[in-house]
Amino acid sequence: MASLEELMAKHGVEVTAQPNSSVRGKLLHQVNRMLAELSKYKTEKELNGASVKYWWSNKSNNGQRLVAMRYDNKVVANTSGYVDNTLSAVQERLEVFKKIIEDSTEDTWADEAERRKKK
Repeated sequence: MASLEELMAKHGVEVTAQPNSSVRGKLLHQVNRMLAELSKYKTEKELNGASVKYWWSNKSNNGQRLVAMRYDNKVVANTSGYVDNTLSAVQERLEVFKKIIEDSTEDTWADEAERRKKK
């Protein structure tokens, strides 16, 4: 009688503890989550918060708000920039980020993946 491990291997099932998600895949998932969250807001005051779990800063600075790509609780290098402190400006930046991610390949994110491995 075959063991469970042998049957899994025979049928090509690889057992993993965590999903094997690429940087591009993670970013695409996150930007879609950010856009969905933002669609619930009515005013820019709702952008304020106590944490940095979103791609926008938790408070404005002189009428502007910092927006950056993030995944795994870290900012993606060279993606931070200020926009006007309005819902439409934040949404526009997120839409641009989404287009950039969609137009990218895994190779685009190789430097970011390597940067995170070093830490």
